[in-house]
Amino acid sequence: MEAVTASRDCLVLGAPGTGKTEFVLDLVSQLESGGLEPTDVLVLTPQRSQASNLRDRLALGSNQVSTGPRARSLTSLAFEILKGQIPDVRLLSGPAQQQLISELVIEAEKESKARNWGIDPQAFALSGFHAELRDLFTVLVENHLSAEDLSEFQTKWPSGAWQVAIDLFPKYLERLKDTNQVDAAQLIVEATKHVNKFPKPKIIVVDDAQDLSLTGLWLVSKLQSGGALVLVGDPDVATLGFRSAAGMFVDFFRKNQAGGLEITLDPLLCQPAAVQQLMARIVQRIPTSLALNHRPKTQEAKAEAEFAVFDNRISEADFLAGQLRAARVRDSLNWSDMAVIARTRVQLDQLAGDLAARSIPVRILGSQRPLREQPAARAVLDFGQLVFQGPDHQLVLELLGSRLVGLNAIQQRRLFRQLAQEERFQNQTRSQLLEGLFEEPVELDTPEVRSLNRAIDLVVRLRNLGQLSAYEFVSLVWGLAPIKRLQELAAGTSEVALAANRDLDSIVELFAVAVRFDQQLGNGAREFVQEIMLAPVAQDSLATVASRQAVVLATPSQLAGRQFELVALPRLQEGIWPNLKPRNSMLAAAGLQAYLLGRTDNPLGPTRAELADELRFFYKSLGVTRSKLILSAMEATDEQPSQFLQMAGVQAIRPEIDIEFEPRKLVGKLRADLVRGDASAAPVLAALALVGAPGAHPSNWQGLLDISSNEQVVSEAESLRLSASRLDAFEACPLHWFIHTFGGDGSSFEASIGTLLHAAMEVSLNAAQLTEYVDSNWHTLKFDADWLSRSAHRRATKMLGLMAEYLNQSGELVASEQGFELQVGRLVVAGKIDRVERTEAGLIAADLKTGKPPSVQDVPGHRQLALYQLGLRELYDEKVVGGRIISVGSGSLKVLDQPELGGDTESAIRKLLARAESEIGQSEFVAEVSEHCQGDAKCQLLLARAVTDA
Repeated sequence: MEAVTASRDCLVLGAPGTGKTEFVLDLVSQLESGGLEPTDVLVLTPQRSQASNLRDRLALGSNQVSTGPRARSLTSLAFEILKGQIPDVRLLSGPAQQQLISELVIEAEKESKARNWGIDPQAFALSGFHAELRDLFTVLVENHLSAEDLSEFQTKWPSGAWQVAIDLFPKYLERLKDTNQVDAAQLIVEATKHVNKFPKPKIIVVDDAQDLSLTGLWLVSKLQSGGALVLVGDPDVATLGFRSAAGMFVDFFRKNQAGGLEITLDPLLCQPAAVQQLMARIVQRIPTSLALNHRPKTQEAKAEAEFAVFDNRISEADFLAGQLRAARVRDSLNWSDMAVIARTRVQLDQLAGDLAARSIPVRILGSQRPLREQPAARAVLDFGQLVFQGPDHQLVLELLGSRLVGLNAIQQRRLFRQLAQEERFQNQTRSQLLEGLFEEPVELDTPEVRSLNRAIDLVVRLRNLGQLSAYEFVSLVWGLAPIKRLQELAAGTSEVALAANRDLDSIVELFAVAVRFDQQLGNGAREFVQEIMLAPVAQDSLATVASRQAVVLATPSQLAGRQFELVALPRLQEGIWPNLKPRNSMLAAAGLQAYLLGRTDNPLGPTRAELADELRFFYKSLGVTRSKLILSAMEATDEQPSQFLQMAGVQAIRPEIDIEFEPRKLVGKLRADLVRGDASAAPVLAALALVGAPGAHPSNWQGLLDISSNEQVVSEAESLRLSASRLDAFEACPLHWFIHTFGGDGSSFEASIGTLLHAAMEVSLNAAQLTEYVDSNWHTLKFDADWLSRSAHRRATKMLGLMAEYLNQSGELVASEQGFELQVGRLVVAGKIDRVERTEAGLIAADLKTGKPPSVQDVPGHRQLALYQLGLRELYDEKVVGGRIISVGSGSLKVLDQPELGGDTESAIRKLLARAESEIGQSEFVAEVSEHCQGDAKCQLLLARAVTDA
């Protein structure tokens, strides 16, 4: 330390757990004690989050007042340098950069330049393709290459797919220049050009130097001119892929800081002996030709580690939750002293849900997804679209169920029934009602309408306010949400609490992004909403997230400067960790970077860097452990444990799940014991009930709860409404009808292909019109994957052909989507007939079926068609001669005719309507258990014995 404080250049190497960050803190403290001012010492880190943490720790350990930040990221420093020379320069954010690249690709497609790229056009719209293009641009910028230089590489290696960058890179640079912006790579390069005009510190200290890029090292080196440079790092734990220097910072120091001092931190690690053994074995596999003395050594004492193997994800989650809870109880660890590390963000999301379901409080580190994909933030953005762009029925429907309005499925259905009685919404379709809903407040006084009116009032107010900042907009809109209720929910440990915490975190992040938007652009709320809705990647934010005690869930790249008492590495599966799929495989950015650094002779050849990078991730994850390490994996037909476990020589075990730390299972066992007559289980259950263990208190036991309400579903003063398409469901099982009608189905009213095909038939007369309508509206349907969309589109196209075949032979069209209402006492039966056709004998009601059709034997008594016939009798003076089902969903066209309604069939329908009029508004609904619930796979009724019957 004395040599370093004597202002000598120094290279400090240490393995994970040797105290590299503590070394930096002690060094700065001694430098200040030796007479240096805080402004004389510049502490740099590669990542903003790490700089923020280090800045606070430096401030706490100093007795001097600093006029500037005590630690900062290299990007922050570079921006200050560049802004000193170009005051109005702006930094292009990651999401904005991705959006710009997407726009350039679209423009090239329109100009027909994309056909020369030699790339499948289906890739052009993919975010992964845009990310690869961004990486390639980064390599070009950092290595000072132009499009002409890349053309020479393309000539030398014709199989390279670089024409896309040759075409777009000049336009990309030109667009940035026109808007006075720089991206992250340009920022470092441009700042290096102006570094001589920036005040030089007396000493520069860089923590985690292995994560700097080569251009970052050059910037630091030029800034250090005349002072001392201290690089602290470990070439074995670089986590930023091909952008990071990894071992390069060691070679760079030796070449450019001649005579500099090299220090290896004490190899006595803070990890347990078994973990040190694992680290020593793994690090031997990491390729490097530099500085091996800092690596942990294999110890003579045997301290073997084990990893747990399970057959499925549920068992692994049970085990992991039990281990975390045992550490909390037995070892008195705080939840925040524990970390669960996974290779991918998808795994973190899965683990968060699995652990929250087992009452473990968890917090995912960093931004999970773009703000537009986080429900609470998306609700605020959707509200902005409603204000600034006008209504869309699907948008309005999502807002009704969002945190802002807060109506659940049953409340929404109740709201729609109430609105249907308003003169303003009479004779409107559901889409028309939704699109006109936010024009003015509704003159009704019900809980649902009051919630709606609060949102309507705010829409009107925002439209009249004129120019509004992004921060003001977010503040006003989030004011609609039940914040106190969210805070109460967030205090728990269940999946509901996890969702509430995610919502609060995303809103805090949205506020932070809004503030930054106002500071940098100040274009107003409309532009803010538009930009965030277009952002395809997560925003880089330092917004403070929930500070409650919770287990930290993180990926390896987020572990810089962190240590945890207990570390769990679950889901160690081959193919996921390590993920050996080549990065940048399409545009070969990593290969080009390796070629430019002299690591390979062919930029298109395999770089063989994937395994090394994955090993570094794993090694870093092991190194943050202080007391206990938990390794686990699944072993099944389609799942194999990671090869890392074999490399490390750990033994597989199949542990027994200790239900002592599994509250749900323990409660289940105790309840079973109590039922069998074991009275000793009662006081234990009582104790568990006092601490809130799920299912422990008798009030939660099935069969003991009182009925929540004896009130009728529909009051005597209200009319009863029944959809014509649901009469058969009521007849089959009144209870199942009630569950489906009042929100139990959980489905969206316009989420099916059938809805789209029905709409197409309404406005189309031939095959061309049908196809045009479906293709132009296909984007309104939501699918989890592109292949599902393509498969559904093929099926829909086939059904369109069958519909066209029917239209060519159908009778004269009288009306499409013909609405009708039948009055039976208080009951109003409403429906819409797909087609009313005229034949020589009279009118028929035709109904399109895109799903499974009824059998030929069931058609004569088909309830829906019979109601359609009754409806036509009310609407037309002509004779109604029957009904017809047009089935296109079974692979061939089937036309099933129902004869004219009369006799026993009509009598049965009228008796059924009378029964419905007397039952559907009551407080009780009978379940047809034997005829329906036990035989219908779609029945949502839980059939089980009550606890009191056991």
